[in-house]
Amino acid sequence: MKIEQAQPRKKDNMSNQIDSSSKAAPSDLNESMYPNEQHTSVCCDGCDVNPIIGVRYKCSVCKDFDYCQKCEESKDHPHAFLKIKKAGTAPKTIFTVIDERMENVKPDIDLDVDISDSASLLKNFFGQAPPVNGGQQ
Repeated sequence: MKIEQAQPRKKDNMSNQIDSSSKAAPSDLNESMYPNEQHTSVCCDGCDVNPIIGVRYKCSVCKDFDYCQKCEESKDHPHAFLKIKKAGTAPKTIFTVIDERMENVKPDIDLDVDISDSASLLKNFFGQAPPVNGGQQ
């Protein structure tokens, strides 16, 4: 019985490339899956179309600011957008750190909070003091 020694494999450029097919986005996140998606009760702040059909762009800083796909491509806005492809999937709450140097930004809540005092922090955030010992006596 003859045993052959394994030959070292040649390193080729193809082995270093990423297979883009394995890194593809899940199909339910592809906007082409929802070309006629209607975001009811959402009006475009750029062109007043209502409802927005297709992809909705929600401002990550302004409380109520949305663009349709056309306006997002053609109009300026100082903040980043969330790209919402499927109606009803927008987050209920967005927390954004606002730099005092940002233009045209008004926070919904403007508090200077002592973060070392967790009870005060929770009271200011939720509007009430947290229960003592998890609410148990």
